[in-house]
Amino acid sequence: MAVLAGEVDAFGELALAADAAVLDVRDTEHEKGRRYYLEHDWVAEEGGDVFESPGETHTLVVPDDVELMITDFQVNGVMRFVDPWRTMEGYEDVFSKIDMCRAHDASVGLGNDFIDQFIR
Repeated sequence: MAVLAGEVDAFGELALAADAAVLDVRDTEHEKGRRYYLEHDWVAEEGGDVFESPGETHTLVVPDDVELMITDFQVNGVMRFVDPWRTMEGYEDVFSKIDMCRAHDASVGLGNDFIDQFIR
């Protein structure tokens, strides 16, 4: 699920991990389950709130004993995806999210403009 704010280049989405997982970099409010970052010594628990500084690179990990993790991410600007050597492999921003949604919606018969109702 994504909420898009095109004028300010921001988006929010829920991430779900139904098993142990390694995810990517984001600003978060923790909804369910438990997670941590390889680069930090703390653990995010249910109901917790985490601010991730812009430009910081970290790796989100859902432990093996967690059956379900749901986190609400708020991203302001660009989220960069990097390899272990910090070489950028890709990015997402509100505009690439809109493009992804348009392509998906068109492919399942909802039309190119279906996403417009979710853009603020």
